[in-house]
Amino acid sequence: MIAEDNKVAVRWTCSGTHDGDFMGIPATGKSFSASFMNFYAFNEQYKVISDTAAEGMIAIIRALGVNP
Repeated sequence: MIAEDNKVAVRWTCSGTHDGDFMGIPATGKSFSASFMNFYAFNEQYKVISDTAAEGMIAIIRALGVNP
């Protein structure tokens, strides 16, 4: 995480095992791990006024072996 003024950038990792339906994809039993980035902006009351995500969803889909 890095912050400057009223903006914060967060890199985080999501991991797990695909053991149930995910976005209409039946369970594969495969493990996955993907990195994500989110960028937040806050107002003077420290409330989030903007949340932009640079998603890593394609990494999860590839790890599950269900590329369209």
